[in-house]
Amino acid sequence: MTKEMTIAPSKTTQAELNFLKYVRTKELINYKKINTGVHISQKEIEDKFFTYPEFNRKKILDELELENKLKITKGKYFRYHCVIDGDIDLDLLKPTYNYDQDNDILKAMRGHLSNVSTSFNGKSTIYFDTFMQHKETHLNHFFKVDNFARRIHTPITNLPKIYRDHLLLYDVETASLDVAQMQPLLLSRLLYLHVGNNEFSNMIKNGKDVYIELQRKAKLKTRKEAKKLFFEILFGKPSNELADVFGGSNWIKWINGFKQLEYKENPRTNVKRHSNLAHLLQSAEVRVMYDVWKGLCEEQIAFVTVHDEIIVQYCNVKDAERIMNKVLDWQFKSYKINISKIDEIKYSFKLNNYQIEKLIEK
Repeated sequence: MTKEMTIAPSKTTQAELNFLKYVRTKELINYKKINTGVHISQKEIEDKFFTYPEFNRKKILDELELENKLKITKGKYFRYHCVIDGDIDLDLLKPTYNYDQDNDILKAMRGHLSNVSTSFNGKSTIYFDTFMQHKETHLNHFFKVDNFARRIHTPITNLPKIYRDHLLLYDVETASLDVAQMQPLLLSRLLYLHVGNNEFSNMIKNGKDVYIELQRKAKLKTRKEAKKLFFEILFGKPSNELADVFGGSNWIKWINGFKQLEYKENPRTNVKRHSNLAHLLQSAEVRVMYDVWKGLCEEQIAFVTVHDEIIVQYCNVKDAERIMNKVLDWQFKSYKINISKIDEIKYSFKLNNYQIEKLIEK
C-alpha cells in the first residue's frame, strides 16, 4: 500500500484520541488557532501516547494520516496538524513559567486578565473564546512572557479591534491608550545615539508622519506601502536595495550593519542576526511600558495590555494618561498618545504578531 492511497477509517483508539486532542490543544495554545501544525518529538509521542512495545508508533501515525485524521508535514522537524474537529484538554499541557511569578506587577496583570469579559454576543476567535471558557481554572496557560524580548502575550494581544472595542474590565466599559509610532520613536532615539544627526531622527523630532516621509523618499504609491517598508527595515534581513532607495543614508547603513553583528543580548543572534534590531527595539518598548504598568499598579488602576497599548476602565482614562505622560516625558522629547473613545477608536498601524514573526524568522 503506497502512501498516496487511503484506507477505510477504523475505530480510533483511546490512545489515538488522546494524541489528537493533545495536538489540537498544543496548536491552539502555541499558535492561537487549530490546524496550524506543531512540532512534537518522537520521544514525547512514544513516552506519552504510544509506548513501545505495546504500540507501533510509526504505524499508528501513518494510519492516522491515511485516514485523514492527522496531517504530517516533513521538513527540518515533523509537524503534526490535527485535521478532525474535537475537544481540547488544557490539563495535557503544562503552562510555561519563564518569569518571576512573585513579581507584584505581573501578579496584578494576571489578576486583571482574569476579570476580562465582553459586551458582545456570540463568538470571537477560537483562542479568545477558549480563554473565556477556561480562565478561572487555567489562567496561566494564557499569560505568557516571550523569550525573545520579554513581551507579554495574552488572548487580548491578537484579538481583532472589532472585539477589543467591546472588552469589559471588572464588568466596566474600557478605553485604550497607546503611544503613536512607538517603534519609530524608539528607533529615532537609538539612531541619534549611534549615528548622531540623521534624517530619520529629524523626521520624528519635527513631528512628521514617518510613513508619509518614507513614501515620498522611496517614491511609493501609498502610505500603506511605506508602512510595510518601515517594518521590513526593522524586522527583515539587511538590504542593499534599501540603501539604494535612501541614497545610502547613514541610518540605513547603521541598521544593516547592526543586523550583521553578534549581539549577545539577542537570544537568536547566532542563528538569525537580522533579528538584532527587532530584539533591541522590542526590549526597549518593554522597559518603557513596564514603568507605565508600575505607575498604574501604584495607583491601583486595573489594566490589560497589548504591547505599547494599555486598556483601562473608561473612568480611569485621564489618570492613565497622566501616568503615561509622566513616563514618556522621561523617555522622549516629543510623542503622541492615542486615546480611544467608546464610540470612536483610533489605532496606529501595526503588523500583527504573526507577520512580525515571519519577518524575523526569514
